[in-house]
Amino acid sequence: MKPYLLPLLLLGSALPARANLDPATLFARRPASPTVAILPHAYEPGEVLVRFRPGTTAKQAENVLTSAGAESFERRFAPGLYRAQTGSDEGAMLRLMQAVVASPLVLDTSPNYRGEGGYVPNDPIFSSQWHLEQPSNLDLDAVIAWEITRGSPSTVIAVLDSGLYFSQPEFTGRLYDNPLDPPNGLDDDGNGLVDDYHGWDFFERDADPNIDFPRPGHPHGTWVTSALAANTGNAFEVAGLDHRAKILPLRVLDPTNGGNSLWLMEALYYVAQRNDVDFVNMSLVNFAPTPMLADALSAAADHSILVACAGNDGPGTADDRYPAAHPAVIAVSWTTNTDTLAPFASTGLAVDISAPGVNLSVAHGAPPFLPSQFDVVSGCSIATPLVTGIGGLVKSIYPGLNRGRFLQILAASARDLGPPGWDPEFGWGRVNAARALDTTILTYQLFHDGFETGDTSAWSLTVP
Repeated sequence: MKPYLLPLLLLGSALPARANLDPATLFARRPASPTVAILPHAYEPGEVLVRFRPGTTAKQAENVLTSAGAESFERRFAPGLYRAQTGSDEGAMLRLMQAVVASPLVLDTSPNYRGEGGYVPNDPIFSSQWHLEQPSNLDLDAVIAWEITRGSPSTVIAVLDSGLYFSQPEFTGRLYDNPLDPPNGLDDDGNGLVDDYHGWDFFERDADPNIDFPRPGHPHGTWVTSALAANTGNAFEVAGLDHRAKILPLRVLDPTNGGNSLWLMEALYYVAQRNDVDFVNMSLVNFAPTPMLADALSAAADHSILVACAGNDGPGTADDRYPAAHPAVIAVSWTTNTDTLAPFASTGLAVDISAPGVNLSVAHGAPPFLPSQFDVVSGCSIATPLVTGIGGLVKSIYPGLNRGRFLQILAASARDLGPPGWDPEFGWGRVNAARALDTTILTYQLFHDGFETGDTSAWSLTVP
């Protein structure tokens, strides 16, 4: 039984030490000594924004800007904010910024950077990927989520499945390279597996989980991995949910898409041994709940967050479906495009969360690969990587994420579809990527980039 594992209240002792940072004033704080820099980001040529401290008069501000060499300037609506014009080259803009920041009246200055209305993929099939974005409230709100983060290349996700078609362009540049065992015919890392540079094939017992011709294989792993992490914005096929995580393919299924406990246990102990895998995606069902498999799952869960399919066998069948029924695994049920339970979704006490899983457009499963090709698949297998993909996004802004925290975030941000709270059909509800990221930021106050690192040692303790 899993529901008792999750305290829903994300308050008090559930918060990390950073909770004493006051969110009402946090973003008003800035470094005590302003710095001048032009970031590698688009900006309006020649336009410099200057913000003066409260109490600065218009005459004082105009004197500062004139003395700094601004060609023209105007006061804007925001308190103390001026837009100044100078030469359009970077050098002229830097000189103006350096001159104005020397005044004790200036709070900060920057180029007038440009932005855009959120990241919208140019992949030709994206418009039909209802689970990522649609006008109704039945999707993952992926476009909103991608305004916050598109993932991180430092996140490693192991996909225990049927292997991958490495030649599928949706995976170009996304495979994890094991720096400890480069492909040189030697077992450099001493783990007993020679050249496990791009993962391992536990079915054929070699370092090649690539199922490209002439190697036999099933497209299941390609479908699953594309839903999780297909390259996005490459004008090719579909969009994945996490755009930057590295994928570690571990083949545990044979050409018929079947597997056995031995291959699965070997892959789990491999994950446990590596100690550098953040998530394990297991779109796998109907393994027997043996003590040996339970121990392997526990070993991997000591180092990684495990996500698995709750099953496709209907009501009351989730509780004896390994690996998802193991207490250390996040078990995923699946929903339709009307936010109802999928017809064959397994239900039971093991279910933690649900995700869209009916008629999802995913990358084409076998060559030839063409820009507008895609496959449509359904099942818990394809819902599971959506939860893992949300995990990759959350991990990119919360490096200390663990299973308990992730499940709290999922529960607090899910859309409750069944009876209030947890239920055996939907778990804590249907996931939403944007709300999960909002929950991560607002609850844990995790900051990154520049002054938002969470390190307040260089900040002014008072708001000017």
